[in-house]
Amino acid sequence: MESCVPKLTDATLDQLEKDAKEFALTTGIGCRSIDLPNDNCLQSLRFTLFPSPFPLKWCLLAQRIQQGINLMMHRISYDKQFLEESLADVIRVDSFTRSLYEIYLKVSQDVKASKLNLGIFRSDYMLNKEPEVLRQVEINAISVSFAGLAPAISELHHYVNNKVTSDIKHEQPKINTCDFVASSLIKAWEVYGKKEAIIVFIVEQRTFNICDQKAIEIQLFRKRPDILVKRKQFSDISKDCLDENNILRVDGKEVAVVYYRTGYVPVDYPDEKSWEARLLLERSKAIKCPSIKYQLAGVKKFQQILTDKNILKRFIRPEEGLDELYGTFAAIYHLSDTPEGNKSLEMGLKNPEKFVLKPQREGGGNNYYGSDIVTKLSEIRKSDERNAYILMELIDAVPVTNYGVDYKSSLKSRNFVKDTIISELGIFGSILADGEQVYCNEEGGYLLRSKRVNDTEAGIAAGAGFLDAPYLF
Repeated sequence: MESCVPKLTDATLDQLEKDAKEFALTTGIGCRSIDLPNDNCLQSLRFTLFPSPFPLKWCLLAQRIQQGINLMMHRISYDKQFLEESLADVIRVDSFTRSLYEIYLKVSQDVKASKLNLGIFRSDYMLNKEPEVLRQVEINAISVSFAGLAPAISELHHYVNNKVTSDIKHEQPKINTCDFVASSLIKAWEVYGKKEAIIVFIVEQRTFNICDQKAIEIQLFRKRPDILVKRKQFSDISKDCLDENNILRVDGKEVAVVYYRTGYVPVDYPDEKSWEARLLLERSKAIKCPSIKYQLAGVKKFQQILTDKNILKRFIRPEEGLDELYGTFAAIYHLSDTPEGNKSLEMGLKNPEKFVLKPQREGGGNNYYGSDIVTKLSEIRKSDERNAYILMELIDAVPVTNYGVDYKSSLKSRNFVKDTIISELGIFGSILADGEQVYCNEEGGYLLRSKRVNDTEAGIAAGAGFLDAPYLF
């Protein structure tokens, strides 16, 4: 694909980078400082200087099937037998998933717990080179990030392009992802039906990605200043917060919606009290985003199982995008101690360059590539731990060129250069439903995250990826 990067002199490039960083800090494309422990110090988030090209037809396909994906996730979460059978091997070896599952079992037996669920999902895709086809990377079910900043990065690219030439066509996304998430939370609050009730964000002790979260909170305030939002940690939630009717109260206020921006990796639960707090929240009548069952539906094991089209048909219908969704699936293999699982393990050992080894849980930075696959598979081949991973076909993504900007980059230090990158398209979606009724089911716009072609992880917070926006053509 042809790059969106024009030919630039060093002087122009140097000025553009300065302008872009200042625009980023002015409009909230930032994060807390990694190097300074002071929470009042912000730095610009990592981003690309220009948008990266992405074919419109593939973006439209991903958007078209998102509502079907929302329904699929909802139906999986309500199929108790399927959940239990699918996760049986995983929970035997993965203590984190087991802890989530134990909460799920307790909540499913609590008749006072809320039956309503709010899911705000992000389905991630890459464009495979040969053949050119859209490939699904994963579905994120909890604490999906960067919806708050996607509109700002698109505007930043418009600003930078305008500095270079007014001839570059730029079209703002039709759906503002920040507004979409805020509106989804408001809809859940309205369905809860108490005007005095509040929305609670459950957050980390120190939030690195603070601007993304605050953008959503501020948009909530702009749309509905009558709805109070509070930010709380698991440590702030105690038994006193839940009354005999399972109504959740925080600081004396009834809670309508609990929005998790933490809780997806073991480090988010530093002690038993954190797990007790999660159980208490799940038992409450407040609508959770996501509920524990929605979070479990995001375990990678389901991604592997659903590559069997006969199983996929149980959860998404032809008119909901069954064939189009199935067409985006890469090959995914389980590693259980069976003839089929042993065959998959041997494939990974013999041809590690063709695969990525993924753990079941969400959160970046935990995948294995290349020789690391051989090391890890050799380590776990005679252990039940092999059930904690899936082996996925490595997507040979289409490369483009762009400039990656971070707070340390500059021409003078020679770490600001045009790089070959690959991109990951994320499509947002939300569903508000209980076991019987779907109150809303929507697709909510897109973002792009990119990384240097030789980087194995795309985690922006981890210093690998860049926040990006697609130039659709």
